[in-house]
Amino acid sequence: MWMLHVSWDFPTSIILWRHGRWPFSSEVFASSPIQCWLKFFLSFQNLPRKYQQFGNLVMLGIAITIDTIWTTRNKQVREGKSFEIFDLIRSVQRRYAAHQAAWVGKEMTCLICWQPPTEGMLKINFDVAVRENWLCAGVVCRNHHGEVLRVRTQKFRGRDPLKGEALAARIAFALAEEFVDTDILIEGDSLLLVEQVENLHLQADWMIEAEVSTMRSFLRTHLAGRFAGLLEIVINYLGHNIAQLAWNLVIHGDIDVDLIPQDFVNCDAPASYGRELS
Repeated sequence: MWMLHVSWDFPTSIILWRHGRWPFSSEVFASSPIQCWLKFFLSFQNLPRKYQQFGNLVMLGIAITIDTIWTTRNKQVREGKSFEIFDLIRSVQRRYAAHQAAWVGKEMTCLICWQPPTEGMLKINFDVAVRENWLCAGVVCRNHHGEVLRVRTQKFRGRDPLKGEALAARIAFALAEEFVDTDILIEGDSLLLVEQVENLHLQADWMIEAEVSTMRSFLRTHLAGRFAGLLEIVINYLGHNIAQLAWNLVIHGDIDVDLIPQDFVNCDAPASYGRELS
Protein backbone atom coordinates (compact mmCIF):
# COMPACT_ATOMS: atom_id res chain seq x y z
CA MET A 1 0.00 0.00 0.00
CA TRP A 2 2.86 2.40 0.70
CA MET A 3 3.92 2.09 -2.94
CA LEU A 4 0.49 3.22 -4.08
CA HIS A 5 0.69 5.97 -1.50
CA VAL A 6 3.90 7.47 -2.89
CA SER A 7 3.05 6.84 -6.52
CA TRP A 8 -0.45 8.15 -7.17
CA ASP A 9 -2.37 8.75 -3.93
CA PHE A 10 -0.69 12.13 -3.32
CA PRO A 11 -1.47 14.83 -5.97
CA THR A 12 2.11 16.09 -6.08
CA SER A 13 3.35 12.58 -6.83
CA ILE A 14 2.16 12.44 -10.43
CA ILE A 15 3.91 15.70 -11.30
CA LEU A 16 7.16 14.63 -9.64
CA TRP A 17 7.19 11.26 -11.39
CA ARG A 18 6.47 12.92 -14.71
CA HIS A 19 8.97 15.77 -14.43
CA GLY A 20 11.74 14.02 -12.51
CA ARG A 21 15.23 13.44 -13.80
CA TRP A 22 15.45 10.26 -15.92
CA PRO A 23 18.10 8.92 -18.32
CA PHE A 24 15.43 8.78 -21.04
CA SER A 25 12.16 10.55 -21.79
CA SER A 26 9.43 9.58 -19.34
CA GLU A 27 7.00 9.91 -22.25
CA VAL A 28 7.71 6.26 -23.07
CA PHE A 29 5.95 5.26 -19.84
CA ALA A 30 3.37 8.04 -19.65
CA SER A 31 0.52 5.73 -20.65
CA SER A 32 1.73 2.72 -18.66
CA PRO A 33 -0.64 1.45 -15.96
CA ILE A 34 0.35 1.69 -12.31
CA GLN A 35 1.18 -2.03 -12.24
CA CYS A 36 4.02 -1.43 -14.73
CA TRP A 37 5.47 1.39 -12.66
CA LEU A 38 5.38 -0.79 -9.55
CA LYS A 39 7.28 -3.49 -11.43
CA PHE A 40 9.93 -0.93 -12.40
CA PHE A 41 10.22 0.12 -8.75
CA LEU A 42 10.94 -3.44 -7.66
CA SER A 43 13.58 -4.21 -10.28
CA PHE A 44 15.04 -2.47 -13.30
CA GLN A 45 15.14 -5.91 -14.94
CA ASN A 46 11.44 -5.30 -15.58
CA LEU A 47 12.28 -2.33 -17.79
CA PRO A 48 12.10 -2.82 -21.56
CA ARG A 49 15.37 -4.39 -22.65
CA LYS A 50 16.68 -1.31 -24.48
CA TYR A 51 16.40 0.72 -21.25
CA GLN A 52 18.00 -1.80 -18.92
CA GLN A 53 21.43 -0.29 -19.56
CA PHE A 54 20.14 2.73 -17.60
CA GLY A 55 19.02 0.55 -14.70
CA ASN A 56 21.18 2.16 -12.02
CA LEU A 57 20.15 5.67 -13.04
CA VAL A 58 16.49 4.64 -13.11
CA MET A 59 16.78 3.25 -9.58
CA LEU A 60 18.50 6.48 -8.52
CA GLY A 61 15.65 8.57 -9.92
CA ILE A 62 13.07 6.33 -8.25
CA ALA A 63 14.79 6.49 -4.85
CA ILE A 64 15.12 10.28 -4.89
CA THR A 65 11.54 10.80 -6.09
CA ILE A 66 10.06 8.47 -3.47
CA ASP A 67 12.09 10.15 -0.73
CA THR A 68 10.92 13.60 -1.87
CA ILE A 69 7.26 12.55 -2.06
CA TRP A 70 7.34 10.81 1.31
CA THR A 71 9.08 13.68 3.09
CA THR A 72 6.90 16.34 1.47
CA ARG A 73 3.64 14.57 2.29
CA ASN A 74 4.64 14.00 5.91
CA LYS A 75 5.53 17.66 6.37
CA GLN A 76 2.27 18.77 4.77
CA VAL A 77 0.10 16.41 6.80
CA ARG A 78 1.90 16.61 10.15
CA GLU A 79 3.32 20.13 10.15
CA GLY A 80 0.98 21.94 7.77
CA LYS A 81 3.86 23.10 5.58
CA SER A 82 3.27 24.15 1.98
CA PHE A 83 5.63 23.63 -0.95
CA GLU A 84 6.01 25.07 -4.44
CA ILE A 85 5.87 22.15 -6.87
CA PHE A 86 8.53 23.70 -9.10
CA ASP A 87 10.93 23.93 -6.15
CA LEU A 88 10.35 20.22 -5.47
CA ILE A 89 11.09 19.36 -9.10
CA ARG A 90 14.33 21.34 -8.94
CA SER A 91 15.27 19.59 -5.70
CA VAL A 92 14.80 16.16 -7.31
CA GLN A 93 16.82 17.19 -10.36
CA ARG A 94 19.67 18.69 -8.30
CA ARG A 95 19.95 15.61 -6.09
CA TYR A 96 19.90 13.34 -9.12
CA ALA A 97 22.66 15.37 -10.81
CA ALA A 98 24.76 15.37 -7.64
CA HIS A 99 24.57 11.58 -7.22
CA GLN A 100 25.18 10.98 -10.91
CA ALA A 101 28.23 13.23 -10.79
CA ALA A 102 29.60 11.30 -7.83
CA TRP A 103 29.22 8.03 -9.75
CA VAL A 104 31.06 9.23 -12.82
CA GLY A 105 33.67 11.19 -10.88
CA LYS A 106 32.74 14.67 -12.12
CA GLU A 107 32.94 17.82 -10.10
CA MET A 108 29.53 19.10 -9.07
CA THR A 109 30.55 22.64 -9.97
CA CYS A 110 30.87 21.53 -13.59
CA LEU A 111 27.23 20.49 -13.56
CA ILE A 112 25.67 23.58 -12.05
CA CYS A 113 27.75 26.43 -13.44
CA TRP A 114 26.47 28.62 -16.22
CA GLN A 115 29.01 28.75 -19.05
CA PRO A 116 29.28 31.57 -21.59
CA PRO A 117 28.96 30.73 -25.28
CA THR A 118 31.94 30.62 -27.59
CA GLU A 119 33.11 33.89 -29.11
CA GLY A 120 30.77 35.19 -31.79
CA MET A 121 27.74 33.38 -30.36
CA LEU A 122 24.97 34.47 -28.02
CA LYS A 123 23.37 32.35 -25.34
CA ILE A 124 19.74 32.78 -24.31
CA ASN A 125 18.65 31.19 -21.04
CA PHE A 126 15.05 30.76 -20.02
CA ASP A 127 13.43 29.84 -16.73
CA VAL A 128 10.04 29.93 -15.04
CA ALA A 129 8.82 30.49 -11.50
CA VAL A 130 5.46 29.14 -10.33
CA ARG A 131 3.74 31.47 -7.90
CA GLU A 132 0.15 30.97 -6.76
CA ASN A 133 -1.81 30.70 -10.03
CA TRP A 134 0.82 32.38 -12.18
CA LEU A 135 3.65 31.17 -14.39
CA CYS A 136 6.39 33.80 -14.40
CA ALA A 137 8.83 33.47 -17.30
CA GLY A 138 12.27 35.02 -17.43
CA VAL A 139 14.57 35.13 -20.48
CA VAL A 140 18.14 36.45 -20.55
CA CYS A 141 20.48 36.93 -23.53
CA ARG A 142 24.25 37.15 -22.92
CA ASN A 143 27.37 37.27 -25.08
CA HIS A 144 30.65 35.36 -24.72
CA HIS A 145 31.85 37.86 -22.11
CA GLY A 146 28.80 37.10 -19.98
CA GLU A 147 27.46 40.60 -20.57
CA VAL A 148 23.67 40.89 -20.36
CA LEU A 149 22.28 42.19 -23.65
CA ARG A 150 18.54 41.61 -23.33
CA VAL A 151 16.08 40.69 -20.58
CA ARG A 152 12.47 39.75 -21.25
CA THR A 153 9.72 38.66 -18.84
CA GLN A 154 6.10 37.60 -19.05
CA LYS A 155 3.37 36.27 -16.76
CA PHE A 156 0.76 33.69 -17.69
CA ARG A 157 -2.16 32.19 -15.81
CA GLY A 158 -1.44 28.60 -14.80
CA ARG A 159 0.38 26.29 -12.40
CA ASP A 160 1.90 23.49 -14.48
CA PRO A 161 5.73 23.75 -14.45
CA LEU A 162 6.16 22.08 -17.86
CA LYS A 163 3.70 24.52 -19.43
CA GLY A 164 5.64 27.36 -17.84
CA GLU A 165 8.95 26.06 -19.19
CA ALA A 166 7.42 25.75 -22.66
CA LEU A 167 6.06 29.30 -22.58
CA ALA A 168 9.41 30.64 -21.39
CA ALA A 169 11.21 28.68 -24.11
CA ARG A 170 8.87 30.09 -26.74
CA ILE A 171 9.78 33.60 -25.59
CA ALA A 172 13.46 32.65 -25.80
CA PHE A 173 13.03 31.44 -29.38
CA ALA A 174 11.18 34.62 -30.32
CA LEU A 175 14.03 36.67 -28.88
CA ALA A 176 16.60 34.56 -30.73
CA GLU A 177 14.84 35.23 -34.01
CA GLU A 178 15.62 38.93 -33.61
CA PHE A 179 19.36 38.20 -33.93
CA VAL A 180 19.30 37.33 -37.62
CA ASP A 181 23.02 37.08 -38.37
CA THR A 182 24.21 35.57 -35.08
CA ASP A 183 24.52 31.97 -33.97
CA ILE A 184 22.27 31.39 -30.98
CA LEU A 185 22.47 28.80 -28.24
CA ILE A 186 19.20 28.44 -26.33
CA GLU A 187 19.47 26.81 -22.94
CA GLY A 188 16.98 25.59 -20.36
CA ASP A 189 16.97 23.00 -17.61
CA SER A 190 13.86 20.97 -18.48
CA LEU A 191 15.09 17.75 -20.06
CA LEU A 192 11.54 16.68 -20.88
CA LEU A 193 10.90 19.87 -22.85
CA VAL A 194 14.25 19.75 -24.65
CA GLU A 195 13.63 16.17 -25.76
CA GLN A 196 10.18 16.99 -27.10
CA VAL A 197 11.51 19.89 -29.15
CA GLU A 198 14.55 18.05 -30.51
CA ASN A 199 12.95 14.65 -31.15
CA LEU A 200 10.66 15.20 -34.12
CA HIS A 201 9.38 11.62 -33.87
CA LEU A 202 8.15 12.15 -30.31
CA GLN A 203 4.52 13.14 -29.84
CA ALA A 204 4.52 16.34 -27.81
CA ASP A 205 2.64 16.50 -24.55
CA TRP A 206 -0.84 17.82 -25.37
CA MET A 207 -0.45 20.65 -22.87
CA ILE A 208 2.60 22.10 -24.66
CA GLU A 209 1.93 20.86 -28.19
CA ALA A 210 1.42 24.37 -29.59
CA GLU A 211 4.66 25.69 -28.06
CA VAL A 212 6.66 22.65 -29.20
CA SER A 213 5.29 23.01 -32.73
CA THR A 214 6.30 26.68 -32.80
CA MET A 215 9.83 25.90 -31.61
CA ARG A 216 10.27 23.04 -34.06
CA SER A 217 9.23 25.41 -36.84
CA PHE A 218 11.85 27.88 -35.61
CA LEU A 219 14.54 25.21 -35.85
CA ARG A 220 13.57 24.49 -39.45
CA THR A 221 13.56 28.13 -40.56
CA HIS A 222 16.22 29.78 -38.38
CA LEU A 223 19.22 27.64 -39.29
CA ALA A 224 21.69 29.68 -37.24
CA GLY A 225 19.86 28.79 -34.02
CA ARG A 226 20.13 25.57 -32.09
CA PHE A 227 18.47 24.28 -28.97
CA ALA A 228 20.77 22.82 -26.30
CA GLY A 229 20.05 19.29 -25.13
CA LEU A 230 20.91 19.40 -21.44
CA LEU A 231 21.67 15.89 -20.33
CA GLU A 232 23.68 17.42 -17.48
CA ILE A 233 21.69 19.94 -15.48
CA VAL A 234 22.76 23.55 -15.95
CA ILE A 235 21.48 26.08 -13.44
CA ASN A 236 21.68 29.72 -14.43
CA TYR A 237 21.04 31.95 -11.47
CA LEU A 238 20.31 35.05 -13.52
CA GLY A 239 17.53 33.36 -15.49
CA HIS A 240 16.11 31.97 -12.26
CA ASN A 241 16.24 35.36 -10.53
CA ILE A 242 14.65 37.14 -13.49
CA ALA A 243 11.80 34.61 -13.46
CA GLN A 244 11.34 35.30 -9.75
CA LEU A 245 11.45 39.04 -10.44
CA ALA A 246 8.71 38.66 -13.06
CA TRP A 247 6.28 37.81 -10.25
CA ASN A 248 6.64 41.32 -8.79
CA LEU A 249 6.69 43.29 -12.04
CA VAL A 250 3.64 45.22 -13.21
CA ILE A 251 5.02 45.86 -16.71
CA HIS A 252 6.39 42.95 -18.74
CA GLY A 253 8.21 42.50 -22.01
CA ASP A 254 11.71 43.87 -22.60
CA ILE A 255 13.28 45.16 -19.38
CA ASP A 256 15.98 47.83 -19.40
CA VAL A 257 19.18 46.01 -18.45
CA ASP A 258 20.30 49.04 -16.42
CA LEU A 259 17.31 48.51 -14.14
CA ILE A 260 18.33 44.96 -13.23
CA PRO A 261 19.98 44.83 -9.78
CA GLN A 262 23.75 44.47 -10.08
CA ASP A 263 23.83 41.42 -7.82
CA PHE A 264 21.46 39.75 -10.29
CA VAL A 265 23.69 40.63 -13.24
CA ASN A 266 26.78 39.21 -11.53
CA CYS A 267 25.17 36.16 -9.94
CA ASP A 268 26.55 33.79 -12.61
CA ALA A 269 30.11 35.10 -12.24
CA PRO A 270 32.80 32.49 -11.43
CA ALA A 271 32.99 33.69 -7.81
CA SER A 272 29.38 32.58 -7.36
CA TYR A 273 29.83 29.09 -8.80
CA GLY A 274 29.38 25.97 -6.75
CA ARG A 275 26.51 27.12 -4.56
CA GLU A 276 23.04 25.61 -4.32
CA LEU A 277 20.04 27.21 -5.98
CA SER A 278 17.56 28.36 -3.36
